[in-house]
Amino acid sequence: MSDPHAPPPPDPDSAAPFRRTLVRVMGMQLLALLALWWLQSRYAR
Repeated sequence: MSDPHAPPPPDPDSAAPFRRTLVRVMGMQLLALLALWWLQSRYAR
């Protein structure tokens, strides 16, 4: 008998949009970090 308080198993289809959004956000953060590093290395002299 299963536990009535246990959460339902995750639906694999519902994780796809979250993962796509997560990858997009992380990519944009990486681009912003690279742009800030480039600007700092160029103008900090």
